[in-house]
Amino acid sequence: MLGNPVYWKKYYRGAESEIEFKRKYSYSDRCRYYLPDRAIDKSIKILIANIRADIPLTLIEQYMPIQYGKIRTGEIPRDAESLLKSRVKDYIDDYIYAVTP
Repeated sequence: MLGNPVYWKKYYRGAESEIEFKRKYSYSDRCRYYLPDRAIDKSIKILIANIRADIPLTLIEQYMPIQYGKIRTGEIPRDAESLLKSRVKDYIDDYIYAVTP
C-alpha cells in the first residue's frame, strides 16, 4: 500500500499516526486493487507455501474460530488453502446477509 498509495491516500485523513492506524485496521475494501499485482500474487503464493505444514489447532482456534469448528466436524481439511477459502466464504456470506432485504 505504501508503494502504490493511489487507491487509499484520498480516503485516509489525519495525522501520520492516524493514517498509519487506518491503513492497518481499516476494512480491507481496497485490497481488491492490490491483489491482481504480480508481486502481491507471488507473495501470497510464498505465504501459502510457508504454511503448508501442519498448522497447530490452537493457532487456528485463536485466529479462525469458525474454521476451527469446521475442521473439528470434518467440514474442511486442515490446510492453508481450505482455511483461506472457508474464511473468504464466511466473509462473503456475512456481506450477502447484510445487504439482502
